[in-house]
Amino acid sequence: MYLVGDPSSTWVPELTDEPGVQGSGCSPGSDELPSGIWFGYLVTKGTHSVTFDLACLLGPPASLPYLTQDDLDADVDWYVRNDNPKLREVPVADGAVVYQLDGNADFYLTVAFADWPLPGHTYSSVGTCPGAGCPVWLYVNGGVVTEIMERYFP
Repeated sequence: MYLVGDPSSTWVPELTDEPGVQGSGCSPGSDELPSGIWFGYLVTKGTHSVTFDLACLLGPPASLPYLTQDDLDADVDWYVRNDNPKLREVPVADGAVVYQLDGNADFYLTVAFADWPLPGHTYSSVGTCPGAGCPVWLYVNGGVVTEIMERYFP
């Protein structure tokens, strides 16, 4: 079973054989997301599902070919590759929770999916959650999302 555990960590386990590829990788091999930890953008939130734009979060060494010297000088060692425009409708389990960043990205609030996002606590360095620029990790178990963790980018 895939669980968030400690939401204060900004990286999730590498679950592929590709060093530096975060989570379950860059392609599920099908239209549906199998069990795993998937990075991407949560575009819209429905009552019992989310629309998800799967992307690929790379850390070293996989990210290095994409980075400039300016990136490295600024201690940026990650890269997001999103070269597939496909959107996926992913069911959300009853009782699913979201780990929502507070407004300053200092800590996570644990919120029931139905109540997310909590007003007054939204944070995203790229866009508003949910929305096209909302970076998240989806924790998928048995074909349904059981947890969502917003992803902080400095």
